[in-house]
Amino acid sequence: MRRLRAFIPALLSILLLGLCVGVGLVSERHALRWGFSTLHNRYTFAIDHQRFLIRASPPPKKEDAEAWELLKRLRNDDVQWLAAWSHFIKSQGNGPMLGPYLTPVFKTGSPAWKLSKLSGVSDQPFLRALDSPQKFVAAHALLASRYPPFISEMPATSTNTALTIGFERMQFHLSTSVQPPRLAPGAIGTVPIPDRDMTLAPGQLSTIRDKWHDILDRTVVSFPFPWIVGGATALLVLQCIGILRRQKRLRSGQCVRCGYDLRASSGACPECGSPIVKDRAAPSAT
Repeated sequence: MRRLRAFIPALLSILLLGLCVGVGLVSERHALRWGFSTLHNRYTFAIDHQRFLIRASPPPKKEDAEAWELLKRLRNDDVQWLAAWSHFIKSQGNGPMLGPYLTPVFKTGSPAWKLSKLSGVSDQPFLRALDSPQKFVAAHALLASRYPPFISEMPATSTNTALTIGFERMQFHLSTSVQPPRLAPGAIGTVPIPDRDMTLAPGQLSTIRDKWHDILDRTVVSFPFPWIVGGATALLVLQCIGILRRQKRLRSGQCVRCGYDLRASSGACPECGSPIVKDRAAPSAT
């Protein structure tokens, strides 16, 4: 049993090395990520193309205090949609069709409207609001207004039961039973969508949140993942060297810890006090 215990660290090192190699190969095709949020921040650990990254939300600013207070009252229905009918090309390639283009606007005096007017505020409060389904749409629209190159006009498709709004660059879809206004070409109108009537497509919250963090977060730690594989390999080599050295000392009648000659000793090692381990395969002295 004692000899078996000596091999356990090496077995664990082999498993660790195998896991690292497997993760490195998977990361070539699929980015692996996991993260957690604190009160005012979010940290993301990612392995992408054999590179290990730790990313964090942008650093806060002193002007953020007012934004955090407004964030407590922020709701999705702070956003309305400005609709303008125009021609657009459907993704199926059916040619130009007449349909609504929707742009988010904030209700005057609402927390979202006040947040949109703040200057010198960091992105941290808006990114943190993406974690809440009740604030997600408003926070997404606020970030889109702060970074217009990432979000363009939003074509909407209408059915008899729902309106689906697509944020083009973010592949985001919001369904609601509210019908878009039937406007003449060139006319505009407002589409109020109550918060209770909004339905997010499954998985969209985390997907869009991760995309915004990829754009705006700062990298805290970054190094090649093969370094971890190299560390696991070095650990395995050290474990194997330790096992070989232990077996050699057992056969030579030495202390497995310090190498002291124990052939004239019994009980414990006079040098380090470790219990004496006898090699059962060695012939007994007569």
